[in-house]
Amino acid sequence: MNNKNLKIDFWDVGQGDASVVHLPDSSLIVIDTGPLGSPLYEWFAREPRYVRNFLITHNDSDHIGCLASILELSKKGMLSYEKIGIVSDRGFDHPTVKKLWSQLRQYEPKMTPLGQGQTIWEDESLGLSLQVVHPSPFKTIRFKAANQKSAILVLYHDGVPKVVFPGDAKFRSIKKKFADSRIDYLVGPHHGRPEDRSPQKYFDKFKANVDSTSVDNLLISVGTDNSHGHPDRDYLQIMAKKPCRVSCTQLTPQCDEAIASSGVPVFDGTQALGLEPIQSGTPCRGCFQLVWDSTKNQLVPHISHLKKHDEGIQMLKSPMCVAKDVKG
Repeated sequence: MNNKNLKIDFWDVGQGDASVVHLPDSSLIVIDTGPLGSPLYEWFAREPRYVRNFLITHNDSDHIGCLASILELSKKGMLSYEKIGIVSDRGFDHPTVKKLWSQLRQYEPKMTPLGQGQTIWEDESLGLSLQVVHPSPFKTIRFKAANQKSAILVLYHDGVPKVVFPGDAKFRSIKKKFADSRIDYLVGPHHGRPEDRSPQKYFDKFKANVDSTSVDNLLISVGTDNSHGHPDRDYLQIMAKKPCRVSCTQLTPQCDEAIASSGVPVFDGTQALGLEPIQSGTPCRGCFQLVWDSTKNQLVPHISHLKKHDEGIQMLKSPMCVAKDVKG
């Protein structure tokens, strides 16, 4: 990596989220780790690495589940890190939190609250910064549901949102933050089924929020065998009709039941990038990667990967990323 480069890997961790930002000085920022068993662990175990920040959008096991395993590598000399950013979204008596934090309490000295107004990283020469825009202290106290408190992280270039990492935040929170902006890349939220998509009586309002938010590329991290109905076909279709390029890490039966159950990838971006594969699910896009191009001031994907993925999509019976009519 040259000294003026930044790279982001969006990992295929099945039903979960994990992204690794490679900074120009070769240090890392990790945004969520995926569930226990995430292939991110094997990647960290491959060679010693230095992480400036682990940033956990919220305390669901599909976002924070692998953190304890990765942090254990610091005891073996395979990992050094500075801080762990955490959102206080639930009490310790919550079963999920209690289970997760029984292993994480030992790392408390390096934990810091994650919230609106923080600049996690900045490079003035590149005009790039990673900032937290949600939740505010007031909303952390006011909201009861954990997903409403999910951190929203943004990679900006000179004030323009290049990548938005919203965890499982509701779409209306994204709408409020970026009503007057154009987002280059949006991750999710909520694995392609934003919580405010339901109940059905509010669908028109949800659709209006999505329609009025400018997004060029939608990246969905989802597991083939998830039991939640992720991603939501209507949401992906609304996005595709903008038009917006939609990509999912794994294929679900909604697109093609036979291919999804076969295990044969539509395109295996994980293998193409030389990253550790997950041992379950059928890749649709697999891992995808963006590299900062300082001459164009934009994040650039691997064009050959896009073409191969597009070719594979044409073989699917009912791909949700190809625009059709949205019924709601």
